Amino acid sequence: MASKRRKPDAAAFGRPFWLLLLAYSFLYDRWHQEIPFLAYFRIPGLLGYGFVLWWFLKGDNKIIWQHKELKYIAMFLALMSLSVFWAAHLSAFWVSLYSVVNFFSLIIPTVYLLDNWEKLFTFFKYWVAIYLIVGLIVIRNGGKGSGGILLDENDVSLCLGMGIPYAFYLLQGGFLSRKWRLICWGALLAMIAGVVVSFSRG
Repeated sequence: MASKRRKPDAAAFGRPFWLLLLAYSFLYDRWHQEIPFLAYFRIPGLLGYGFVLWWFLKGDNKIIWQHKELKYIAMFLALMSLSVFWAAHLSAFWVSLYSVVNFFSLIIPTVYLLDNWEKLFTFFKYWVAIYLIVGLIVIRNGGKGSGGILLDENDVSLCLGMGIPYAFYLLQGGFLSRKWRLICWGALLAMIAGVVVSFSRG
């Protein structure tokens, strides 16, 4: 039987941790497209670029070189930036660079902020809740998400497939409250149903 884990002190995580979860929620649940008036506030961009600025001012700049994955992403981003000099289609270059910068702007703060088990475990729980909403949106839309790459049935199926192991993992231990066990079960069922509804070839 799994031992009970100490309940994390969520208040001690700090505002950046919760803003990071909000940024992931906007990235995957696409609230600015589900609730159209939110699009005027450019929340995903403000959170993404705000995190980059915050990390450069207050974060540990050495973590890029301490984690080989981050180092490779940084090198790839630098190479992409240089490719402006030989890109055949500048519009495609800027769209691709924007996508990678947005990705990088969340990855670095994620590595920096999730620096202990309590934060990581709490992040996993809310990550699964985000996927619960994605699954419900996909079911409602007949196999598509709210926007971005999630409008494609294959991409949204891949996204849901990525979330299933997290819900399954959390359900294996005895350290979830009844509320969070229900959320994880709901997310697991919604993600599986979403994959089926998507009719993805993958």
